[in-house]
Amino acid sequence: MILAGRPVGETLTALQQVLEHERQHDRLFATICMLSVAPDRTMGYLRLAGHPQPLLISENDVRELEAPVSLPPGISSTTEWPSAKVGLGQSWSVLMYTDGLIEGKTGSGAERLGSEGLIRLVEKHRAQAAADGPPDRSANERLIDAVITTARELNGGELDDDLAVLALSCAPAGP
Repeated sequence: MILAGRPVGETLTALQQVLEHERQHDRLFATICMLSVAPDRTMGYLRLAGHPQPLLISENDVRELEAPVSLPPGISSTTEWPSAKVGLGQSWSVLMYTDGLIEGKTGSGAERLGSEGLIRLVEKHRAQAAADGPPDRSANERLIDAVITTARELNGGELDDDLAVLALSCAPAGP
């Protein structure tokens, strides 16, 4: 529906209807993180439906992108999918991930990694990568691998919940 140019609200409502009609269990739901990047690639519109906030990674900062959070499809029959305009800057990466990444433990206690811990992991990896030289096309791959590996190590083994990580980047064209 996105490729057909349908409005985002219509697309998300259709996704919700498919989930409701096709699910095998009444308690089945899906979370959504959707970033629509503007053609100039310096800003976008973020929609969150029960999903963790993505991280914006810029040259000088790592922070969560903020947007209103609606209930996930399958929990309510909403047709409202609020968005927030988010500034991305000229050169950036956005790290989107499922909650399985941040719900892992950070040792023998009950403390979880959380988004703050994830931000620290990304900052630590970036500091180490900077010492290795300028970033290249595989920098995001190495970042994702390092974050997942460290989260598993801190958890003491495999993570208990689903795990998916996506990095989307934009850098100005070189000379």
